Amino acid sequence: MATAAAAAAAEARTALGRASSVLSAALAASPFPDKLSLEAALLDAAEEKGLAGTLADWRDERARAEAEKAADMARAGREEAVSLARWEGPVESASLKSAQEACASEKAQAASARDEAASALAALEKDKADWEEAEARRRSLAKETAGLKALDDDLSGNNPRKKAFDSWILGLYLAEIAAYATKRLERMSEGRYRLILDADREGGRGLSGLDLAVFDAYTGRERPCATLSGGESFMASISLALGLADSIQARSGGIRLDAVFIDEGFGSLDEASLDKALGILDEIRDHRMVGLVSHVGEMRARIPSRVEIEKTSAGSRIRVEGLR
Repeated sequence: MATAAAAAAAEARTALGRASSVLSAALAASPFPDKLSLEAALLDAAEEKGLAGTLADWRDERARAEAEKAADMARAGREEAVSLARWEGPVESASLKSAQEACASEKAQAASARDEAASALAALEKDKADWEEAEARRRSLAKETAGLKALDDDLSGNNPRKKAFDSWILGLYLAEIAAYATKRLERMSEGRYRLILDADREGGRGLSGLDLAVFDAYTGRERPCATLSGGESFMASISLALGLADSIQARSGGIRLDAVFIDEGFGSLDEASLDKALGILDEIRDHRMVGLVSHVGEMRARIPSRVEIEKTSAGSRIRVEGLR
């Protein structure tokens, strides 16, 4: 057994020597200066596999290119043969006839593809024209909608002043009525009070700027109408009623309001205020009938023409005085 092992070792050394000789010869014929440079240039398994795949793809691509080139050459040959046959007369050749049929089939396919492309192009051009028309219509509607939206915002109160159109119109009418009423109220209050439109205050029912205030000449300030006393409130109410009548008559083409009825409130007036109020009403009686409804006894002496209702144990009865 030792002899066999020694023989195997000797044979291995001999093979190693031959391999070293072959490696040295190969290195001398290669661009690598030594064994270390060769080992450094060797690729690992993953890189080698990747390069092998790239090489295989390149070979496949080259094969396809060669096949396409051969097909092009064959088609050119068939077309040349057909051309020669057209100029040189009929040729009784099976291969030429086959080439002619193939060219005719390819021409028909190309014509069909051309027609399909032309049809698709026409459809696209029509779609483009429809789109352009729809886009122009959309822009026109968007512009019109923007104008209507701006108008709606202005009318509904979505504007910088936060005031709706109807509130603005009513404010103009109310300011006009207040101007007419102020002429009466200044006389009744001896120049102390003027009615003004409170544009910054929120009015009733959510309508902005539809509230009234009074300007007090004694203090030089505005204040809410609710701060007026009972008698002052009654004078302001009479002034507003008369101012409303004056405004309606001025805006109705000369239509006259021949009667005004005022119900109660006289009991809240002191004697001086009552005198002023009745003085204004006396002036109005020159061109308009004024009806006063009151339970104040002092009014009897001041109103010559009246209808009184007397309550008795037997029932109520009506007594007319000063009326014709």
